[in-house]
Amino acid sequence: MTILGYDHAIYLVAEPGGLETAARRFEELGFTITDRDDEGKESAATAQKLVCFEDGSYIEILSIRDPQARSRHRFAPFFVRGDGWVDTSVHTNDLAGARERLTAAGLPFSGPHAHARRLRSGEPWGVSLILPGIGAGHPALPFVIEDTQGRDLRIPRHGTHQPNGVTGTAGVSVSVRDLDAVRPGFEALFGPAVPVAAPLQDCARALRYAVARQWLDVLERPEADEGMISLALMRPGAEGVTWLATGREGIALVGA
Repeated sequence: MTILGYDHAIYLVAEPGGLETAARRFEELGFTITDRDDEGKESAATAQKLVCFEDGSYIEILSIRDPQARSRHRFAPFFVRGDGWVDTSVHTNDLAGARERLTAAGLPFSGPHAHARRLRSGEPWGVSLILPGIGAGHPALPFVIEDTQGRDLRIPRHGTHQPNGVTGTAGVSVSVRDLDAVRPGFEALFGPAVPVAAPLQDCARALRYAVARQWLDVLERPEADEGMISLALMRPGAEGVTWLATGREGIALVGA
C-alpha cells in the first residue's frame, strides 16, 4: 500500500445557511475560494466550497443542508460544537491494500464507499474511500481515498494561487487523550513513528508519522477534544510553517 499524501481537510459549517459566511472568513485570511461546477449542486444534500493548493491538497468548507442527511451523517455529533475542523483524508493508489492492513491489525473501518458526480459540462469524477476514523473507529484517524476517475476535475487546478502565499499542506497535528491507544491505527496506515522532541503545539508526548513527503503529528493532550485538528501550511520564504488553527468561533493563521 502506498499513501501518496494528504488529500483534503474538512472544515464543517454547523448551520446549513452559514457556508458563505465561513467562506468569507477564509477569504479574509488571504485564501482563494473555488466553486466546483458540479451538476445539480444547487439541490444537493451537501454544499461545499474549496481552497485548492498548488501541491494538489485542498480544504473543503462543508455544509450539510438536507435535514435527513444531517441527522444520519457521521458528522452529526459535531453540529452542536459550532464551525470547526472535523476530519482529514489521505489519498492512495491502493485502497485494497489499506483495507488489508487495517483488517490484519484487527481495526474497525467502514467501506469501501463509492462516490461519483459529474460536472455541469458532462465530465465525470469519482472516488472510493474507507473510513477508519469518525463513524467507525477512532476519531483521530484520517479517512483514505482513491480516485477512480477525474482527480483533476474533483480538485480543480484553477484558483490555486493564494494571496497569503500558501502553496500546500506541510502536515497535520491531531490531538488524542491516550497516545498508546491510537498507535495501532496510525501504524497500520503509515508504518512506524518517530518521537517528536519539539512539537509545534504543547502536549505531554508526540509521535510523528510520515505521510509521503508530509507528516502527521499525533499529540497526547489529555484535556483536549479527541481528534482536534490543526493544519500546518507551506509558505515558501516564510520561516517555519504557518498554522491554520481553529477554536469553535473562527479561524486564524498563526505562527511564522
